[in-house]
Amino acid sequence: PLALLQSVVRMIIETQIGKAGAAAGRTTIVHLDHMNDHRGYCKTLGKWCKQLKLGGVLFLATHHKPRPRHIFALIDDAPSSSCCQTQTDEFLMRLRTQNVDVNMRGQPCKERMATVVAALPAPAKNVDAMDGSLGLQIIETEGSNKSQTHLPFVRRWLQEYRPEYADEIIEAMD
Repeated sequence: PLALLQSVVRMIIETQIGKAGAAAGRTTIVHLDHMNDHRGYCKTLGKWCKQLKLGGVLFLATHHKPRPRHIFALIDDAPSSSCCQTQTDEFLMRLRTQNVDVNMRGQPCKERMATVVAALPAPAKNVDAMDGSLGLQIIETEGSNKSQTHLPFVRRWLQEYRPEYADEIIEAMD
């Protein structure tokens, strides 16, 4: 029964991601609810991206007090010969199983509130640049202390720097 379940899951992944491109690369949009220690958290995520040869952008709303909230990360994964396990999957597993932040008492903790918003095939012209050499780019957003005032800044940034699929990303984030 377990082998059958694994083969069904593999077939679903191949259908959903493989068609759009095991050969095309993928951008995964991850929502992080908050960061208590955003400097340490960003350093850890950047280190993982370099280790896993991932690129990406993290939109950090540092103007939210007392801590950054509603953080979006775009994780760019290069084309993979494996249709079932990507470097992004490893990144997401580390997010759940390794300490990345501190709790309100200052004790190390794992990320429990991250959600994958969407996984999109990357545009063909971005695939060549996905060698992980850029690592994770941290973009400090503009806005006020209110909940989602930084999202217009994020939308403008996407339209300027990722116009090929900005609309798809924005739609997934909304």
